[in-house]
Amino acid sequence: MRARLAVLALLAVLVALTACTPEETRHWLAWNASDPAAAQAWLASEEGQAKVAETPPAPVERGGCDGIYDELLAQGASSGVAQRLAYSIAPRESGCSPQFVHDGDDWSYSRFGLNGLTANLRTNWMTWCGADVRSDTQVLSVDVRCALAAYDRMGWAPWS
Repeated sequence: MRARLAVLALLAVLVALTACTPEETRHWLAWNASDPAAAQAWLASEEGQAKVAETPPAPVERGGCDGIYDELLAQGASSGVAQRLAYSIAPRESGCSPQFVHDGDDWSYSRFGLNGLTANLRTNWMTWCGADVRSDTQVLSVDVRCALAAYDRMGWAPWS
């Protein structure tokens, strides 16, 4: 019973505090089931302790429309507003990625088609969301902040 508790404690440390992937954890569990002395000796070794001490990998940020949706929610948008901006407007305006557009009526990287062509619009964006939409909107959090500022002030009019 005491040995089983020790294994469970080691497993808890291995899973909770390490950079082990689920695959590595399953491998170690299988190894521990077939040769507990060797698996536990490895875990107590310098190599095992180094693995336990590794910083877990940062979560992967979702890209595309899903990443836009996540950022909209993180910035306080309602689910309905986030869905419409991320899954209706952003795909139509940019394909959900920051692409530089400079034509007769647009100049920005915005995923939402926010325009930075005229001086008046550039002044508005700086006032509303603290950004130059021509370049700052390459950063998702800035682009979302500006789109939400536009929605808060004008509703869906910018995208009608």
